[in-house]
Amino acid sequence: MAKKTKGIVPGGEYTDESFDALDCSDKSLNNTRFYDCRFSNCDFSGSDLTDCQFLDCEFENCNFSNTRVDQVTFNEGIFLDSKLQGIPFNRCKTFVIALGFTRCQILMCDFSELQLPDTNFNECQINDCDFVKSELAGADFSGSDLKGSIFQQTDLSGCNFLEAKNYAMDPWENKLANAKFSLPEVLIFLKPLGIKVE
Repeated sequence: MAKKTKGIVPGGEYTDESFDALDCSDKSLNNTRFYDCRFSNCDFSGSDLTDCQFLDCEFENCNFSNTRVDQVTFNEGIFLDSKLQGIPFNRCKTFVIALGFTRCQILMCDFSELQLPDTNFNECQINDCDFVKSELAGADFSGSDLKGSIFQQTDLSGCNFLEAKNYAMDPWENKLANAKFSLPEVLIFLKPLGIKVE
């Protein structure tokens, strides 16, 4: 069972620990390492996580608004019911990045040119995000709202968009083989053809 820790010392190392209701907003936590840790109701808004490592960590009801993530390692990072706004995930250490999101607010985040196959984005609000040239084959966007998010030259083959809404993607500019969609949202693909369905 993870032990509870009241604070984080920048540059420290934490293994199998639990953090609850920590206020790390606007703080620098550079080069801190976390292994198999759990974060609940923590505020990382405006914080600097440069060179931090999060391996097998879970974040629940956490706030990552405008957090600096340069060279951060997220390996098997799970986000539940959390807010992530203005995060340039493509500045993380991309060769080890592995993420999962459930019921999260993901706003104005940059996932462009990332390798994120089989990533879960379940029942999320994914608004105004950039997925240009991302490799997302097999990803699960089911039940998510994708308003304003950009898919261009993106590999979406085998993705699950069932019950997703407000997506806009050009089937000629993206790979969509074996992707799953629901009615009536899938009819958006007929718009470039000038076809009307009554």
